[in-house]
Amino acid sequence: MNLSDNWAALLASGAPEDFGLSLEDAAAKLDARLGDTQTGKQALEILSRRLDGNIDEKSFDLLRTGLVGYLGDEAATLVAWAVAADQDNRIAQLEGHASARAIAFVRTVRGVYGPEVELAYSRWNQPPQNWGWVYRWVFRDEVYGGHLIRVRIEKYNGEDLTFEATPDSLLLLIGYLTNSLNTVASPEALSQDAVTRLADELSSLIMLLGRESDFIARLSSPAAESSG
Repeated sequence: MNLSDNWAALLASGAPEDFGLSLEDAAAKLDARLGDTQTGKQALEILSRRLDGNIDEKSFDLLRTGLVGYLGDEAATLVAWAVAADQDNRIAQLEGHASARAIAFVRTVRGVYGPEVELAYSRWNQPPQNWGWVYRWVFRDEVYGGHLIRVRIEKYNGEDLTFEATPDSLLLLIGYLTNSLNTVASPEALSQDAVTRLADELSSLIMLLGRESDFIARLSSPAAESSG
């Protein structure tokens, strides 16, 4: 079996054996490769080249190609699986199947490039235009009064956007964005998870504003019924 053909499911799983990766066999092959004293150094050099600079949706594939070509399919898959996600639990799971030398190498990869590998994995195969993370801060504007909200959006291709707005301005922007969604005019374009999350957030905002009765009245109005 070519493990690289099944990486997506394997790397997402806490039980790689279910997808053809034997931890013991892969760890033995990694240990054998580490018998060459230059192997560890050169593997780290490959990681450095693949993760240097901007990490985007293509970085993890480049990392995979480099490691598989150098360490072999099973050993490379083992290293990627241990460091791509849930690092503490996966390395602890590996300890019962691998030599001290192999464990030391995996821990070195994690220590030197752990955050970068996790980031590359989180962006792997994602549509580059989609956003992956949103950070927000709320400030009290002592000069003009009122509040100021700062939002930073990171996309899977490594780009980010930061903007600031008053709560009123941000609420109007949400309205315009909602209007953009209305132009899609196809419910199938929206996942149930996204719809549920939006409904939950809107419900919280409506309750905060104390406008539940207005909202219910709008939903039950003839105009709302005819538009539905």
